[in-house]
Amino acid sequence: MAKSQGSTRRPQPKHKKNKKSQHDKRNRLQNRNPQRKKTAKAKVPLTGAMQRMASALQAAMDRRIAFRLAIVVAGMLLADDRRTASAWFVAAGVQDDWDRFYECLIRVGRCSGKLATVVLGLVVQKLAPKFGDRILLGKRAAHQEGWQTIAYHCRGVEVTRQYKTFLATSELVSGQIRVVRIRFEDGSWAPYFCTDTSAEVRDILEAVAARWAIEEHFHDVKEVWGAGQQQVRNVWSNIGCWHLNQWLYALIELCCWDMSKSKLTDRQARGWDNPDRRPSHADRRRSVSREMLQAQFLAVLPDTPDRRKFRNFVTTLLSLCV
Repeated sequence: MAKSQGSTRRPQPKHKKNKKSQHDKRNRLQNRNPQRKKTAKAKVPLTGAMQRMASALQAAMDRRIAFRLAIVVAGMLLADDRRTASAWFVAAGVQDDWDRFYECLIRVGRCSGKLATVVLGLVVQKLAPKFGDRILLGKRAAHQEGWQTIAYHCRGVEVTRQYKTFLATSELVSGQIRVVRIRFEDGSWAPYFCTDTSAEVRDILEAVAARWAIEEHFHDVKEVWGAGQQQVRNVWSNIGCWHLNQWLYALIELCCWDMSKSKLTDRQARGWDNPDRRPSHADRRRSVSREMLQAQFLAVLPDTPDRRKFRNFVTTLLSLCV
């Protein structure tokens, strides 16, 4: 039997388990540095609706550490490339007290239930008045046999298709289901079902269409916010970072909910792009980040005859940054 050849690579040095970390927190507490710079606010603070939403989240945390959450959120909005937690801190302008911000992430993970309730409250407060009539719609009468025509919202547009619906018994749920069979423009068809037999066909079809929005959400959370890239070691920090990415996605959508399409997208510099394409989540994130930077830099412009010229110049620079 042939013997396996040994590796020619140089063996890696083994770390001694009894060696203490150079960043041991106990040593820092015992030997306090009076020249240690503390971070009181973000380098580019939050503005507008995002600032108010961050304040609502901070109200659910211990006030001794809550102010750091707004700083972390500001860093999340301005961080670029690989979005590790340290990249958040750099973009936010965190100084020598960086360890306190890792503790803030731990605290976010431990009280994620409270914070999630606050985010849900913000969503309900924003959307409940708009969609309360849809929830209270009366049930429609049962449909007759045969194909019928219906118009419903699918991925942001209204489409008109043919459908057929009927009740059936399913072993999967051990009871009755409502089946909706939809026919597409090319003649193909697809069946869907709902365990609520009294549900309207339009609600069922729009719920199916909204399933794609869930896929878009996971894409944006990973690609736009870099969920999973934070490189933190504590389990509660991981939970906190994951929730922050999810919450920021929701809060950005709320901030830009009433904004016009022209304000969210300016594709004049990209002639190859479709000007009628709906704003993406990345467009919304850039809009909020640009508002923060404009509030920070345009406010300090001197009152001179060339103020408009300087303002246009700074605005152009900011458009290259975000």
